[in-house]
Amino acid sequence: MHQQFDCERLSVFTTRVSALSIRVKRVLVWCLTFFVTGVSLGVPVASADPGDSWTSHHAAASHRWSSVAHGGQSGAKQFVAVAKGSSDSSARDYVMTSSDGEVWTAREAIMDSWSSVAYGNGKWVAVRRSMAGSSQSVMTSEDGVTWTPQTAPQQLWSSVTYGGLPGAKKFVAVADNEHVMTSDDGINWAFHKDVLDGGATKVAYGNGKFVAIATSGERRAMTSEDGVTWTAHTLIAEENPSGYVPRTVTFGGGLFVAVAVQGAYRIVTSEDGVNWLSQSEPAEVTEGARQWWDVTYGDGVFVAVSKIGSHQIMTSNN
Repeated sequence: MHQQFDCERLSVFTTRVSALSIRVKRVLVWCLTFFVTGVSLGVPVASADPGDSWTSHHAAASHRWSSVAHGGQSGAKQFVAVAKGSSDSSARDYVMTSSDGEVWTAREAIMDSWSSVAYGNGKWVAVRRSMAGSSQSVMTSEDGVTWTPQTAPQQLWSSVTYGGLPGAKKFVAVADNEHVMTSDDGINWAFHKDVLDGGATKVAYGNGKFVAIATSGERRAMTSEDGVTWTAHTLIAEENPSGYVPRTVTFGGGLFVAVAVQGAYRIVTSEDGVNWLSQSEPAEVTEGARQWWDVTYGDGVFVAVSKIGSHQIMTSNN
């Protein structure tokens, strides 16, 4: 279920991010741009420092952009975004690319329902949510421009990442319905049935492990060294499972950080994906409603965004 994001509230946060580097602020803008349905996002704010201003940019098309990643060969790195769908039934431009995050170009892709995109092994890989119709649940591209459909198991694929130890790196995709698929090249996929405890909404790689986060089930974190065999772990033992909805996870600075849409403990951290510690939210956000929907890491800073609330961004360097 998608909720509209109140862009006007973003002006509240310009003072909170003023201490960050311009690079991180731009990363934050890009992260928010694809977190929200719509053509553009941002609130220009008068400031003596251009780095403190928010600038809106037009997307290549008015679609439901669901995921964005950065990668590419040396000297040709770019941002690639994929879309879940569009109000235009004839649309086929469900990918867009940008070298700077500001000017975007539409690219043609097969079908829609693309939920996640990642870069690894010289290739872009996108996965889609599909349980009926075409078996082309994956598409790949070497340049982000020309995309090739790939046959893969039809499931509700929610997230894909790339990682692994040297000599054993692979793409790992997780689904809402307890399944996983893995691939060395993004083209040939192996299906692993019922290996997740409760399914997963996001997967990340770091410290020699894949870590997936589930929104349901008794235990909401799962770890794997190979993407095939998974072990479930309790995020917070004191949390009531029926009222706890962790949404996403990222890795950076030697830590996995997961945030939740609802529950008493909405920030948890772990070095190994097994033992998790709850962390305090900023006092300002606990005074009102908040739903932490996504978190990312860049340039030494974690940035999380919320769908609702008067303070919809929080940052941390640890």
